[in-house]
Amino acid sequence: MTNGPRGQIVIRRGVQAAVFALIPGACLLARTNTATAAGHEDITVVPLGTAVIQKAEPQQSFRLPTGPGGPLRQAVVLMAARPWHVMQAPAVLDPSSAPQEGEEHREQVPGKFKVEVGGRALPDWELFKFGTAYVVNLETIRGNPEYSKGRLAIKLELDSIADEVEIRAFGMPDPLLVRDSLNGPIALFHQAAATDELKSYFVGLAHELAGSKEQARGVYRSLIAAKDERLARIARRGLRMLSYDQRPHKLSGNFREHYRWGLFLEQASIFTPAYKEFNECRIIYPMHSDAQFRAGEMLDHIEGDVFKVMDFMEQSGVAAWETNPRIWSTLLVVIKGDGERKMTSENMLDLKVAFILSRYMVWAATRGRVAPKASVLELDDESGWPMIEYPGGLIGPSRDIVAERGWFDAVIVTRPRREGDMSITVRTVGGDEGPNGAALTVLQHDATWREFLTAFYQQFMWAAIVGEAGEALPAADEVEDCGYQPIPHTAYGCRSALRYHFSPEMYRRVAMTPRPGNREYARLWQLQGPIPIANPQEKRHHVLDPIPTSTVGQTIHFVSDEDFIDLKRYLGASGPALAQAKCWVYSPVDQEVRMWIGQNDGAAVWINGRLVHSGTYYSSGQYEDRNLTDTIASYAPLASGWNEVRVVVEALAAPADKGWGFSICFATWRDEPVPGLAYLNMPPSQDAAAPYAPPTPEQCYSWNRVRRDWAERLPRLGEADLRKLTGIADLTLSGRSGPAGHVALSAGALSSSPRYRALSDWKEGVDRDIELNNVLDWDREACLAVRYSKDGKKRDLLLVRPEALLPYLYLLEESDSATIEFAGRAVEDRILGSVIVPSRSSARRLFAIDCLLGKDGSWPLDEEDLLAPIAETYIPNPPRLYPAYTPQPAG
Repeated sequence: MTNGPRGQIVIRRGVQAAVFALIPGACLLARTNTATAAGHEDITVVPLGTAVIQKAEPQQSFRLPTGPGGPLRQAVVLMAARPWHVMQAPAVLDPSSAPQEGEEHREQVPGKFKVEVGGRALPDWELFKFGTAYVVNLETIRGNPEYSKGRLAIKLELDSIADEVEIRAFGMPDPLLVRDSLNGPIALFHQAAATDELKSYFVGLAHELAGSKEQARGVYRSLIAAKDERLARIARRGLRMLSYDQRPHKLSGNFREHYRWGLFLEQASIFTPAYKEFNECRIIYPMHSDAQFRAGEMLDHIEGDVFKVMDFMEQSGVAAWETNPRIWSTLLVVIKGDGERKMTSENMLDLKVAFILSRYMVWAATRGRVAPKASVLELDDESGWPMIEYPGGLIGPSRDIVAERGWFDAVIVTRPRREGDMSITVRTVGGDEGPNGAALTVLQHDATWREFLTAFYQQFMWAAIVGEAGEALPAADEVEDCGYQPIPHTAYGCRSALRYHFSPEMYRRVAMTPRPGNREYARLWQLQGPIPIANPQEKRHHVLDPIPTSTVGQTIHFVSDEDFIDLKRYLGASGPALAQAKCWVYSPVDQEVRMWIGQNDGAAVWINGRLVHSGTYYSSGQYEDRNLTDTIASYAPLASGWNEVRVVVEALAAPADKGWGFSICFATWRDEPVPGLAYLNMPPSQDAAAPYAPPTPEQCYSWNRVRRDWAERLPRLGEADLRKLTGIADLTLSGRSGPAGHVALSAGALSSSPRYRALSDWKEGVDRDIELNNVLDWDREACLAVRYSKDGKKRDLLLVRPEALLPYLYLLEESDSATIEFAGRAVEDRILGSVIVPSRSSARRLFAIDCLLGKDGSWPLDEEDLLAPIAETYIPNPPRLYPAYTPQPAG
């Protein structure tokens, strides 16, 4: 363990309470085995680990390549060479070349495996001096007895004078090019291949396994434009893998070299080498948080040892150097017994370890900005506390388990798994339904860190959505397409969503309830209303409706004696109607602060003319039609001077018209009063803050300037903005993000753009796109690009998914004329903004980059070929970057 925040455990008799001070923990429902296909499974080689097969233990079990929906559609490929065995040293004429005393003489000896799966004999596997491969294909995998567990049970009887053989296992789509029922040595696939090109590919693969890299490269190069596009794509993948193996020079201790290669390999889904490069970065500079995180990500792909992954995540959290994280306080209620089912002490330990593991994942994913903290309450059985039913059928402790609102952000209840229940469902209700303002999640007693992380994400997302922390945040049931594909499990998607889809500043804006304590509320208001709603039946929410000046009703200036502004008191019961309230808040400096909103029934808030809370959430559940303060965590960007705060409140029609009103509280991120604030209920005579000026799409933005808060500092580009940027009047943006989805830029003027695809319709699950063009296939690609002319010169518009942004900013290889065209500005200084595309239940963001693609004037076929891992110039490490240097936090 390193110098992160630490905890203590206090155990008491009776109802035992274990307090962990931990730093990395309507019904939402997520399953870790959703029935969706995994992205990139048709191109990616998935490392499955290494095993030593011994004569005495022929029965083995390998993990299968898996995704959130279960095993991937890939064959398992086993790789091995002849085993080494201690032999009698041969006689030598030169005594100096004889083995030294104590040395063993080892030789490779013949070996062969008899292979059996599920009682079915498969072809024998003869080993050679060089590496050979053996395929267990999809049909056989699905019939093996451990398939439901995500494993391959296989019997490998070794016939050799050696006692053991080391085998490496991989998930690969390549054998499916022939068929999914053929098993045996790779030579059988060469024989069964239906075309000469396919036969040639398996020759190339055999060369690569045998270490003949140049011969393999020659074969793959001849197939990059094969008639079968699947074969051509796999051949190009092989060339990328060889480009790393045969790079011009072995890397030195230069951080930038290793980091660039890591980004390239990660983006190309070449996971094992990517891990090695990021691990080298960790050795060179331990305090690089991003390299630590990415090394852990890659290790999750290739090994699955969560404790090793956790080590990287812990180091990433430490390296973030965040001194004031948002504490996510959790009450973990452990029900140890249910009738005859009882949790053992080992079960209890596993459960607590699972929470600890999840906390490190959250800590790292949020760049050290969110710090889960847990208190554990152990109950012998359900009689230890009254149980009630929550929405969605969740059974949990009564709401008074949280004595005071604000003590906890979440309550997690675990209970013994019922007999025959094999579900791994994570179920959550938000703060408006949970115990006294806290979210509630119910888990089984055998929940792993994956379920705990999924639970955290569901809770965090509920608060983020209600508080409108940002746009295009992946919904809790839509994370399977987040991260580097194919992801191994749903929790990986949750971690990636937190890492890549939230800007660093978003994390602190998310909160469930304020901490108990003294707070300062705005009580001086200018109030107008009631304002009648013209057509209340057309829609439910009206807080964003334009307010005609002729219907504002009476204007009142007042100082409230209560924190919650009860509009029924001032305007009467007027639903359906609106009211508009204004106050002016003085801030001594420019600052962003927490803004707690209370509402009955719904409210929208503007700061200096900027809509910061649009009121998409109307109070429901336990909050419905109640005058409660602090039910929504928002934020307020206050400028130096007097800031205009405008609130529009809606009173719903009967029967939801028992009351209406609002409250506004400005606080620090620790929920304490903000020093220096003052309030007016009339416009100030001087020092008024300027109206909000949004970022404009007519300029480029530097990543270093926007990286902390790109959601706020980059303009959102709509179709009209894209048309203006490109000069294409009929440009359209279409499609849907998420599994089987696509995004397309289309226009008649783009027909001359390289590989332009005219797309009239997209059949989900049938259509696919793998070329770099105007279409982004969400299952297979990370970007789209279109070429257009601007002022008579060629330009390219590149739209990139969040996970891929850094690789494309740092590694994008452009035309030689790009330096002149863009006046020497680097790619990372040419971000145009972001584009929001819908998903099934949320949305996704794409970053827009102004560029000129094609190093030699040509347009790459694959998006990965846009990236150049080898920099044109060598930049040495700064003095602080060398392996022995580990900086310590000040103080």
